[in-house]
Parts: sequence; structure tokens; C-alpha cells
Amino acid sequence: MGKLVVKVLERNERKLLLEVEGETHTLLNLITTALLEDPDVEIAYYDIDHPLRGVARVYVKTRSKRPEDALREAVERVRKLIAECREVLAKVL
Repeated sequence: MGKLVVKVLERNERKLLLEVEGETHTLLNLITTALLEDPDVEIAYYDIDHPLRGVARVYVKTRSKRPEDALREAVERVRKLIAECREVLAKVL
């Protein structure tokens, strides 16, 4: 794992486009899946131009809430899921 760098490429009341460097499908898939669980999120996806470049774009479009808020909430849901997995694995292993 390298250093995570996030840049805002575009932002308005309902859309957010980020450039994410230092992360791949593993985390970005979890986050976009969590975003899509939110009924207020209309569109959420990421794309990676080339895996060797290590740069992705994450796009979020919401119906009424700020996309930044939807993203924060999705990251918190992912964080809780990881904590639950850690607890379950600690009991089993």
C-alpha cells in the first residue's frame, strides 16, 4: 500500500468527481458499492485508466444531499464493515 492522494476535479451541489492516486479496485469497489446502497445516490462509479498508472477517478451524483456527505457516510459504512470482519475473524482464528 502506498500513499493515498485525493484531488477534487469537479464539484457542485449534486456531483463530485475525484482523482484518487494510490488505490485500486479493492477499496474503490467497496466504497462505490456502499455509495449505491444510499437511496439518495443516483450514480456512483470509479474507473482506472491503466493499472500501472495507479490513478482512478471516482464519480458521485446525488438526488438531494451533498455528494461529499454521501461519500463520508459510505466510507463510514465500509469502516464499520471492516471492523465487524475483524471481530468475527478474531473469534474464529
